[in-house]
Formats: sequence, structure tokens, C-alpha cells
Amino acid sequence: MDSIADFIRRDNPVRAESFIEEVARKIETIAERPMSFPLRTDLEGSFRSALHGSYLVIFGVRDEEVVIARVVHGARDIENLL
Repeated sequence: MDSIADFIRRDNPVRAESFIEEVARKIETIAERPMSFPLRTDLEGSFRSALHGSYLVIFGVRDEEVVIARVVHGARDIENLL
């Protein structure tokens, strides 16, 4: 998240902060109802994802705990990042 914010901050510091806040709210939603997000059968493991704009929050659920794996731009090669 820090590197994403740093990238956005170069052109728009205000947007960088609001983006991080938005993603944090998305993560709160994920924590409240993780099973409502799609299972990523294209990724090895039991990952799910939530879309926020062009970014994906990739996460897993272990023993009723949500584990955020990555927040990545959707155009990235997600399979190689995990």
C-alpha cells in the first residue's frame, strides 16, 4: 500500500491519502463478509479478491481470519506476485 500511495503521491498527494482511506474501508468490508467475494480459481491456493477501481485486494481466509496477501493493480501479473 505504501508503494501505491507513493506512486500516486507524485502527481496528487491529496488523492494518495484518499485512495489509502478507500482501500482501508474496502478491507473493513472484506473482514466483515469475506466469503461474499469471489474465489480466485486462477490463482494457486484459496485466494479471493475484491476490486477497488483498477486495484485488487487479494486475500485468503484461514481459521476465520482474513489475511491480506497483496493490494495490486489489476494489470499486474498477480500469479507471479503471490
